[in-house]
Amino acid sequence: MVAASVTDLVGNTVSAVTTTSDSSTVTVDKTLPSLTTVAIASNNTDTARAKLANTVTLSFTANEAIQTPSVTLLGVAATVANPSGNNWTATATVGAGTAEGVAAFSISLTDLVGNTVSAFTTTSDSSTVTVDKTLPSLTTVAIASNNTDTARAKLANTVTLSFTANEAIQTPSVTLLGVAATIANPSGNNWTATATVGAGTEEGVAAFSISVTDLVGNTASAVTATTNSSSVTVDKTLPSLTTVTIASDNANTARAKLANTVTLSFTASEAIQTPNVTLLGVAATIANLIS
Repeated sequence: MVAASVTDLVGNTVSAVTTTSDSSTVTVDKTLPSLTTVAIASNNTDTARAKLANTVTLSFTANEAIQTPSVTLLGVAATVANPSGNNWTATATVGAGTAEGVAAFSISLTDLVGNTVSAFTTTSDSSTVTVDKTLPSLTTVAIASNNTDTARAKLANTVTLSFTANEAIQTPSVTLLGVAATIANPSGNNWTATATVGAGTEEGVAAFSISVTDLVGNTASAVTATTNSSSVTVDKTLPSLTTVTIASDNANTARAKLANTVTLSFTASEAIQTPNVTLLGVAATIANLIS
């Protein structure tokens, strides 16, 4: 309140004047402004994470009318808006120069009279946004068959890809043996993908493609090679014998007497395991003559 007591030169004193003639006033405000709520979120599917080109938004409410606040977000001056009353937003976009990790911010407030409060740097609801611009990768990739020879697969054999990601990822998309593989996550960042050799499976080295996306949505180029040089070769073709001959060590090789030795000579169409041969009613002695 303001009171003015007036006395003229002769000594006449008027009652104290306590109002202005033009309705003007001055309001004293010594209280610093504050923020009653502060929250942060990304427009990513996971609002607590942000990747390249995502927009991060700070939403905050002041306890009184304030001047347009100064806000730094993601290392740059944020775009500030006042959607209603004492409610404000500040936005910034993740760019090539944005630092990874928890998004830092600073909100500087000044009320209408000019009272300035220390900058706000934390949310009121514990919300955070973590910036991740790094593409995921696979640290190990191996392939094997459930065949006795794990580097080979025949009809009905199962081929398994085993791989480990360098970070948490979404369920990967894997093509194996020309079909969508069955995916499993046995533990942590360790994954498997399986497919079975079928009638339509192509023969030759088993091809695969692993597409990986991390939790924030960063997608790496498809992985098509193992890290340990492992491979599986699909072979559905039955072996055959291209030549088969029989002879005795008798002077007449077409005849055999007691104690003569009879020999079967045969050539396979491909590499084979040691064959089982019955000759003269007994299990024959097998030899592999390499020419």
